[in-house]
Formats: sequence, C-alpha cells, structure tokens
Amino acid sequence: MRNHSRSPIPEDPRNDTKMRTNPQMSVFTGERENSENDFTVDPSSLPGVHPIPRAFNRYIFSQLEPGEYYAKSSTQLLGPFANEPNESHLPSNEDFVIMRRMAKLPNGRLAFQKVAEGAKLTKKWLSEVMETHFDEQPTVKEVSCLGPETLGYMSTMRRVHLQWENPADKPTSVIIKLPNVTVASEAWSKSAENGHEMDDYGGDVITMMHNCETSVYNCLSKYPEFRLSIPFLYSALDVSTGTPIIVMEDLEKAITFDVAEGFNEKQLFAIVDELVKLHALSYKYDEVKNCGIKESTLTHMEQFQKLVLGVAEQLYKQNPEYLASVDVLIRNHLTKDWFQDLFEAIKSDPNTVLCHGDLWSPQILWKAEKIAAIVDWALCKEGPVTVDLMHVLSMSVPVKLRHESFEKLRDYYLAQLKTKMESIGLESPITKETFQESYKRMLPYTAAMGVFSAGMWSNSPVLKRGKDDDDARIKEIMHRCKEIVEETVKAYDWK
Repeated sequence: MRNHSRSPIPEDPRNDTKMRTNPQMSVFTGERENSENDFTVDPSSLPGVHPIPRAFNRYIFSQLEPGEYYAKSSTQLLGPFANEPNESHLPSNEDFVIMRRMAKLPNGRLAFQKVAEGAKLTKKWLSEVMETHFDEQPTVKEVSCLGPETLGYMSTMRRVHLQWENPADKPTSVIIKLPNVTVASEAWSKSAENGHEMDDYGGDVITMMHNCETSVYNCLSKYPEFRLSIPFLYSALDVSTGTPIIVMEDLEKAITFDVAEGFNEKQLFAIVDELVKLHALSYKYDEVKNCGIKESTLTHMEQFQKLVLGVAEQLYKQNPEYLASVDVLIRNHLTKDWFQDLFEAIKSDPNTVLCHGDLWSPQILWKAEKIAAIVDWALCKEGPVTVDLMHVLSMSVPVKLRHESFEKLRDYYLAQLKTKMESIGLESPITKETFQESYKRMLPYTAAMGVFSAGMWSNSPVLKRGKDDDDARIKEIMHRCKEIVEETVKAYDWK
C-alpha cells in the first residue's frame, strides 16, 4: 500500500523552526542560568541579550536542544513560554523579537535562535492581504505546523487558520512560506565534511531562492488560461520588500507520495502533461522562460559546487566498492566548473524553457491520481526541455520502471507538445533527435544533482524516519543514484 502524507506543502524537517522575516540566521546568548525562575519575574530587572560571533554558531549547532520561547523588546525580556508567543501574549506598545532557547554553553550561558521579529508579519497584515481578494477581513485564529512528515531545507511553512463573518466561498486556511537558513545549514553540515563552508553564504543562497520563487509565482499566475497546476497565490513578496513571504492556497486534502517508494507509470504521464504546459507557455512568452534564476545572480555557485563535491566524496568513502562510479564522476566532472558548463549548454540550446529545477516527490501534490499542484519553485531557471523529467526519473522512480517507461514517456511528451503548440499557433521545435541530444547533454548535471540528493536525503527525515525500514529506504535511493551515475559514465566513456 502506498505510504502517503496528508500535507499540502513541504516544510522544514525539524518541524520546530518558526516564522522568520530575516533570511540570515542569528543566535543570541543571555545571562547564566542560575535557577528555574530566571526570566520569569519583573522584566525591568532582566539581563540583556547580545549577539555572539557567527563562528561560534557551529558549536551551537552541535548542541541544539530546542526549549522554551522568549520575547525580547528594547526594554523587556519576557518568558519562558511553552509555545511560540503571538500578539495576544505580548504588550501591544512594543515590537518584540521572538527567540527560542537552543543550547546551554560551557560557560553557563544560554544560546537562543531568533525565530521571528518585527511588526509587519502580523495578523492584521495577513487580514489586509486577504481583504484584497475578498470582500472582508478575516480573523486569524491560529497558526499551526503542517506535520512532521512534510519536508524542506530552505524555508519555514505554516498553516494559518482564518475565520470569516461571511464564510461562503472563502478559504478557512492559507499557507505561508518564509525563507529559513537554519535547517539548510544543519543538513549541509551533516552531508559533507566541508558543509560548514556554506554557512557564510547560506543567507545569500536562501535570499536568491526566495526571490526566484516569488518571481516565478507572480509570473506564472498571470497566465491562468494555460491551467498550470500551481497553488492560487494571495501574495508573494521578495526580500527587498522587507517582508519576504509567500501566502498561498492551502491544498489541505492533497497528498504527497514517498520518494523511496517512487511514482508509478500513470503518475509519470501526469507529470509529463504538466511539463508540456509549462514548456508551451515558455515558448509563447519570453518572460516566462526568463523569470527564474539568472546566471548573474549565482554569485556563490562555486561554494555550492564544493558542497556537492564534498557530498560525493562522503558517499564514496562510505561504500567505495558499490559506488565506484561516483569516484569516476568526481574525477571527470565534479572537480570542474560544472555549473558553468550547464550555463554554456543553455546558451548553445535554441529551444530552452523554464525548468522547475528541483522536481521530486514532495514538490508534487496529488488528489485521486491527478496533480493538484506543483510547489517549491525556488530553483527555477532557463534550461533544456529534459532537465525536470530527468530529475524525476533518476531519483523519484525505481530504476526498473525508469528504464521501462523512458521511451514511452519521451514519445508521449513529443506528441503532446506538438498538439499543445499547434493549439497556440506555434510549431514545436523539439524532435526525437533533439530530445535525445538534450538528454545526453544533461546527464552529467542530472548525475551530480542525484548524488547531492542522495547525500542530503540520507542525512535527513526524508529517508530517516526512525523506523525499521530506514536502511532499506536509503539503500533504494543509493541504488537510483548509482544507476544514473553509471549511465552517465558509460555515455561519456569516462574512466
């Protein structure tokens, strides 16, 4: 029986990192913990809270034990609170920074993580956003987590429950998404020996991804006639606004499928249908193809390439005989500027489209075997038509099914794209020959991202759920990784 999770949007795997408006992580330290009554008496007598150096953050990551919440203003430090405090718990005459106790340091001081700050992301702000789409302001009743089975490295997701005076045809909840670097940094550090090197660049990477996703959602939402399966968008603001947030439709009854089990063939054809619509839209309107990440914004891809190399080296060390092909990939591809090679391939391809860039199981929401929405468009970029399908087939599908279905899916894609393009007055530029050329050209990139995915997933709740089948799940993903790497090595005759 399929193991599926009833959660509409991927969320951070720790499930305890809260709303944050600043994509940069901050850690704070307070005074010594002398008694259980600290921070619970007269706020005017409480000690201050001060930033500590970023370099010390790495020690704190190894000591994380999330605890109580505190609220800090310019004059007060309130707490502890068992749950994250909201407006109803705090004085209305001041703006508060919400912090969570994360560790006790060797010197007896406490370390805190900043989880929310500022007054812009308030209940009133969200009510006003919703009023622009409906004829009244709702009351925000509750903010809740989406569940531990929902996953994601780069953002914080919350469900916000709404109450309306006239509820007919109005949503009872929405999903909010904010950038979050904390969980990403933790997963990076576990997956590669050099993962900590991404810490100093993490904020820039998360900012780039959030800005990309807001740009893509705002662009794609302008073309409802193409019936793209994306959530309805209420607001999408980038980091430059000071309120980096996405407010979207809550597809509460949609489900996601477990990546280790993988998609079936019927679902793969449904995914191809979505890619056809996205590609046709890209050919119709140039702004769609260009609304994702630009080469000029990738200022820290050298660090990301180092991270992928570190993940690959770690995987190879863990099982050098089984993953011998990964060592070949390292020597022939991952030690080079392979992301620049990708952009050179894009420049030489006259038939590029907008690519999702990170299409795998949790990004595709389903209702009764039909796609309800594709989410998490934070890594979109211009690229060859094969990029997304290759990523799905390599890491979200069992190897046997990938081999059995590839030609059928390719031929179906070509036929459907031809029909869709004709319906909008255009001719499809993709033939079987150009498709196959694109497939081979994208094999090294697909293999690199497959290695990265395998390393990240095997060190996170994506695969490690604390159950008896954890080892089998990791083994299945490693098998897929091994197969796509070996196919790449063979195609390029690497030694």
